[in-house]
Amino acid sequence: MRNRVAAALGVAVVVAAGVYVLAIRDPLDGKTRYVHDGEPVFTVLYDDEQVAPVAREPGELLRLRGARRELVATLSVRRTQLPPYDGDVVGVLPVFADNYARERGLRLTTDTRARINGAPGYELGYAGGTTLILVPEEAPGTRDAIVLTFAEKQPPGRDQGGGQRVSLAMRSALRSFAFGADRD
Repeated sequence: MRNRVAAALGVAVVVAAGVYVLAIRDPLDGKTRYVHDGEPVFTVLYDDEQVAPVAREPGELLRLRGARRELVATLSVRRTQLPPYDGDVVGVLPVFADNYARERGLRLTTDTRARINGAPGYELGYAGGTTLILVPEEAPGTRDAIVLTFAEKQPPGRDQGGGQRVSLAMRSALRSFAFGADRD
């Protein structure tokens, strides 16, 4: 009898500790979750004290904006199609990204493979921004892709004047992108 009481008490303590941890710990770390439930389904986490969804421009699935003093940061999410190809999608991404940058007149400072929350992609860095091209899976023939574009604007020679929090919040939102809606 004593062993049963001790076991039941042990289980009760473990359950109470679990409830306590879940009640105190915010799985989103205080961030707001945006879920795009159309095709493709994706989520983005953002700090709603620094960043907010705003009206989308044509072709965008999501646009976030943050501003502080003279710094304005945006993040846009768009759908795109990769050209038909043979082989591995990871092999076609650098070619697609190079063409993407050239067509837009981007002067690249960096370009490299990227992986965001399990999604393979390619990252283009340039003065004032970053573009990530991500695919939902590495399956051969995958053509659907997402283009995430992060941009910052401020007058030349100006100190951000506290805009670092906005910039970091927007970069965090960019890195939080994940295909699918199941996310804590």
